[in-house]
Amino acid sequence: MRRMPAIGVVLTACVLLAIPSGRAAEAPAAPTETKTLADKPQPPADPNVLAVIGDYQISRDEVVRRYMELIGPYDGLDVERARALTVRDVVLELVAEKAMTLDARKAGALNDEMIRTAMTDFRGRRLVNLLIGDYIQGKVSVTEEEVQAAMKANPRLDETAARVTLQSAKSRQVMDMYYQQVYERVKVKKITENFPKAARIHMRLLLQPKIERAMQFVMVRQVQEELTQAEKDMVLATFEGGKFTLLDMFNALTNIAPPRRPEDLNTPEGIEQFVDQGLRLPVLVVEAEAKGYDKNPELLTQIKQQEDMRLLGKAKMDMYQAVAEPNDGQIDAYFAAHKDEFRLGEKVKIDQIWLDTRAAADAARTHIDAGKDFEQVKQRDSINKDSKPFDTYRSAEGIFGEPIFAADPNTVVGPIKGLFSGNSVKWRIVKVLDKDAGDPPTLDDQTRNRVKWKLWADRRLRAFDRVKADLLSRYDYTLYEDRLAAIRPLDLP
Repeated sequence: MRRMPAIGVVLTACVLLAIPSGRAAEAPAAPTETKTLADKPQPPADPNVLAVIGDYQISRDEVVRRYMELIGPYDGLDVERARALTVRDVVLELVAEKAMTLDARKAGALNDEMIRTAMTDFRGRRLVNLLIGDYIQGKVSVTEEEVQAAMKANPRLDETAARVTLQSAKSRQVMDMYYQQVYERVKVKKITENFPKAARIHMRLLLQPKIERAMQFVMVRQVQEELTQAEKDMVLATFEGGKFTLLDMFNALTNIAPPRRPEDLNTPEGIEQFVDQGLRLPVLVVEAEAKGYDKNPELLTQIKQQEDMRLLGKAKMDMYQAVAEPNDGQIDAYFAAHKDEFRLGEKVKIDQIWLDTRAAADAARTHIDAGKDFEQVKQRDSINKDSKPFDTYRSAEGIFGEPIFAADPNTVVGPIKGLFSGNSVKWRIVKVLDKDAGDPPTLDDQTRNRVKWKLWADRRLRAFDRVKADLLSRYDYTLYEDRLAAIRPLDLP
């Protein structure tokens, strides 16, 4: 279930004193001098920047995208809260998330094994991509004769597909030769005496898991929790500038979809073959670092963004895991007070005319009121003439569904706003064709689960609001209020 919008945090100042993470906030000392306008920090030159915290800038596009996500349709949407959502609320939520990321970074969350493993893989793959991209440039060419020969050998290939296939094959050959040169240069040495141990450990995780599972394959959680530190550190190969451990092997294995994983890892020979494959990335990373690709500015930006995403994800997950699951009594009580929220099968069959402006929508409605056929008006005026009548549900309409569900069959509603193609708001005229009130809700297992997740989501929302208020009191940030006031995502021409 998607999280609910965070609404209701109101601050008395736009810029607050920064307090280091982990310390209690203290009242700031009285100012000793009054700053002039010239002393105050100037807004960024980019008018799309709406807020700043640390070295982060919150952009207009980021805010509008999050706003649309929070008001959009999903099961359990609190319509009243969504309607009350403001652009400022969204900016404060994004600022708080940046502060949460800063807190996680200060706390050393990058050392979390799952994050560290994911970031090592992310960085390595992008380093190698840079290396390969530059190395093969100018070294691979495909002639017209080769393309024609490939098409003759495989009639299913057109000219483009044949050329791409040939280029890919030649690129692999070039890189295989290059990898072999690097492999020999960094003096790879396989620790073959550890291969039988690795095979036995793999069989233990596969056949004797401590974690119950529905299917028989090694899970990421097993690698984290069921391997001892000594096992994780067991070296399977060394090379100048690095080593390949049992942990590296299992990380590489769990990156492969279970049906495609090797079936012979119960043998030393199977382990050796997999180590040979797994060595390719770290060996080429050493080569890329030696050539300075690790200093690439775009790569460093990508790494920072990926770290931020994973740090925020971990911080939120830790916060949510601390929220207690609703018990049966709480589920029963909430259902009794909110039965209509869980009515099953309520739907309305509608047809729609989508329009770009209010003036166009008013004109279309005038034609319909004057007796014009709805379908004829749609074919003449709609920006989506191919749309067909369909069943819609409250959870699919977001904050825009109330007029539709309040209307009787065979009536026309509008102009009203609606979510067009899921990511933009446009005007529409809606014809209600039929209504189904659905079945009276009963607290069966399915409904009980829906109630539980609704309650749990509400609790997590409140938990985030508390964390947000704390973060906004501890970090220095700036909102550019005049820029916020100019953004109205739901205002349409």
